Amino acid sequence: MCITNDFATSSGTTDQTELQVAAIEKQTILEFETHLAAASTKTVITENNYLLLSQLTSLDP
Repeated sequence: MCITNDFATSSGTTDQTELQVAAIEKQTILEFETHLAAASTKTVITENNYLLLSQLTSLDP
């Protein structure tokens, strides 16, 4: 499945679950970056000025 990118899901709930997990992961990374920025530059991090969102991922399968 990973090599061919040929995924077959039995229902739409799996897709919704994956979207929810991705949204939670995105929010967690933004909170982490905000925490780091607050400690150093007091900058408020939003989706418009993030730096780490495209570089980090959580390893929570």
